[in-house]
Amino acid sequence: MQYRLKAPKLLGGIVHLSEVAHAMAKMRATAGEGFHQPTYDGSLKGFTDTLVNAARDGSLKVCDCFMRELPIDEVLENARAAGTMMLCPEDEAGTLAANAFVSLTQLNQWGDPRGDSFVIEAAPWLDSRGWQWLADKQPTKLNFEATPAQGPAEAALKQGVSNTPSAQSRTTHSPMVPASDGPAPLTRNEIANCFAGLRGWNVERWKAELSSPDDWLKVCQQRKGTRGRGGYESTWWPVCIAVALVDRNAATTKMLLAKFKNQEPLKPWLDALKINYPEDV
Repeated sequence: MQYRLKAPKLLGGIVHLSEVAHAMAKMRATAGEGFHQPTYDGSLKGFTDTLVNAARDGSLKVCDCFMRELPIDEVLENARAAGTMMLCPEDEAGTLAANAFVSLTQLNQWGDPRGDSFVIEAAPWLDSRGWQWLADKQPTKLNFEATPAQGPAEAALKQGVSNTPSAQSRTTHSPMVPASDGPAPLTRNEIANCFAGLRGWNVERWKAELSSPDDWLKVCQQRKGTRGRGGYESTWWPVCIAVALVDRNAATTKMLLAKFKNQEPLKPWLDALKINYPEDV
């Protein structure tokens, strides 16, 4: 059986375990005529438990959103500490599946003995952190809450599931990046220096725009910077910015390919850019 999964391209070939469970449950629930909700609900729980158990016994290797392979319980603890944990109330397996990711390679290795295969279809972002929920159907019982980071200065953030793309997702599409550990995101200074001249902005203008980004830039931010002692620069996904510039007719693919070939911080990202524009390579 082949299952079609949906995930933002920026995640680079990894998907939430919860999306895998949804695709498998949906396939079973539509085996007859139309969509059978009771079958879906039962299958979703069953497949979620199966995937989580496989992750725990090591037969399915999972990772966090940075593609680091970790035990599934450690993935959850890291998400809790970072303030990005998605909570599925009163459902331990659902919470684990909502926070753990799996690469397409690992998923197909796990599915092959079962006669299953998986492919990923690109989907738009639905919020600035890149979480992608289902555009066609999202069961109400899988409404998630994002837990706050473990620190006194962090405010609690409630994150509901939405089936309507945000303004960010309408302004730019999410680029495709490698399904490996991938290059590191770039700092604000690196982005400003590498992209200087594009959009008519010099280095200082880029720094200013990245410090207070509009929606189309905000979706390309990997981590927000902090001020004061011990603070750190914001970090950014350069391919996301490149694709956004092309989408907004602010740069050509030829200009961007030249940048990525010649600017040292961008060179590790060249292959990811080429994936998005194979006709221009």
